[in-house]
Amino acid sequence: MNKKEDVKNSMDDFDIDKELAELDEYIDDSVKFKIKNGILQKYCGNDSEVVIPDGVKVIGSRAFSGSLDLEKVIIPEGVEVISARAFDSCAFLKEVVFPKTLERIEKEAFYDTSLSNIFIPPSVVEIGPRCFAACNIKELNHPLLKIENELAIKDNLLLYCVDSSLKNVIIPEGIEVINDWAFDMSDAESVTIPSSVKSIVFFAFGCCSNLKSVKLTEGLKVIEDGAFYRTNMFGNILKKQKCKNDSCGYDTCVRIYNSDGSLDVYDYEEPEDDIDIIYERGCIAHFKNQEDMKAAGWEFLDKE
Repeated sequence: MNKKEDVKNSMDDFDIDKELAELDEYIDDSVKFKIKNGILQKYCGNDSEVVIPDGVKVIGSRAFSGSLDLEKVIIPEGVEVISARAFDSCAFLKEVVFPKTLERIEKEAFYDTSLSNIFIPPSVVEIGPRCFAACNIKELNHPLLKIENELAIKDNLLLYCVDSSLKNVIIPEGIEVINDWAFDMSDAESVTIPSSVKSIVFFAFGCCSNLKSVKLTEGLKVIEDGAFYRTNMFGNILKKQKCKNDSCGYDTCVRIYNSDGSLDVYDYEEPEDDIDIIYERGCIAHFKNQEDMKAAGWEFLDKE
C-alpha cells in the first residue's frame, strides 16, 4: 500500500462528529476551568449555569470575577474555601448552592452580585468583610452573619449595607458600632441611628454623596475621623478652626469643649457624658450637649 492509499484510508476513518465531541470535552476540562493542585484558578466559559468539577478544594481569588453570563453556580462537596472576590461583579448571579464541606468565605467573595436567597451551611466558620455587599439578599441567618433591613450584622456590629441603592436606612436597635466602610459610596439619603449605637467608625458613611439627614439619639459617644467624609452632612458636622496641637499638623480641627461647657483647645482628655469626635490624627472634639449638635445640623430622636 502506497502513501496515497494510506492517506485515503485514514480520511475514510475520520469521524468529524466524534472529533468535535472530544474537542468540546477538552475545552470543558482544560479551558473553561483552569485547575491546579485542587485550586480552581480561573473560569473562562460563558455558561449561565456552572457546575464546578469534583476534586476542587479552593475556588481561587477572582476565579469567576466579572462573569456576566453567570446566573447559577453549583459548588460540589469537597470545596473548603471560596477566596477573596471569587465571584465579585458577577452582576447576574442569582443562585449559589454551597457544599457541606465549606469552611471559609473570604472578603468580598460575592460583592456586587444579584444573590437574593442563600443558605450558608453551619460548617462555615469564617465569613470575610463585605462578603455580600452590593447584593440583593433580603434575609440571612448564620451564627457569624445575619441580614436585617438589608444590613449585614454580626452580634452588635453593623458590618455593611447589603443593598447600596437603599435610600432610607433604619439601623436596628441593639447595634452598638457602625463598622468602617459600612456604607461606602452607597445611595443613602437619610439614616436613622438608634440609641444603642455608641460609635460610628472611620469612613462608615464615606462618599455617600446623597446623604442629607442623619438622626441620632443620646447614646452616641464617638464619631471617628472621616466617618462622614464627602457627604452633604460633612460641612455641618465640624466647626473648624486652627488646631492648637503642634503634633497634629492640620489646619482644620474642631472646637473642644469640657463637660462644663468651657472651651479648651489644649485638653485632649475625654470628658464624660459628651459626644466625642475623633478627628485629624487622633485629636478629639466634644459637643458639650445636644443643643450644640443641633446647631451644627444634627437631628435627634426622642427616647421612647
